[in-house]
Amino acid sequence: MFNFFKKKNDNKKLVAYAKGKFIPITDVPDPIFSEKMMGDGVAILVKGDTIYAPCDAKVAMVATTFHAVGLNLADGTELLIHIGLETVNLNGKGFTPLVKANDEIKKGQPIMKVDLNVMKENNLELYTPLVVLNHDSHPFKDIHTGDNIEVGDDLIQFD
Repeated sequence: MFNFFKKKNDNKKLVAYAKGKFIPITDVPDPIFSEKMMGDGVAILVKGDTIYAPCDAKVAMVATTFHAVGLNLADGTELLIHIGLETVNLNGKGFTPLVKANDEIKKGQPIMKVDLNVMKENNLELYTPLVVLNHDSHPFKDIHTGDNIEVGDDLIQFD
């Protein structure tokens, strides 16, 4: 099996994990993210029904309510993709995880399907932050261009 953990510098760049509109994390309408309480990051207002892996990683966890996925990178970077705001209250409804804890995933691999009808029925917009939980030891810079994001577009670059 492919073992990306042997290549420590493969994940210097993360790509867009969904199609949508780029949102600075400070503009996410939830203070937990906008005030960087969990860490620094970026966000996408998702317009599609699939969330993809932003890099090669190991799945650290999939929330029991399926609204969040944690990823560990080979260099120790810890990421959290939080799909939508207040989506924890759906108790898993509207989410179909395509990965599980301890899976080794590749950049661009689908990791979660989202039922957009369920989101619409519950008046939920899919602001979806990607947070570097240990940003202090893994700083990055935004490298995206433009407001509209396609899956696979360059998103952030680690120092």
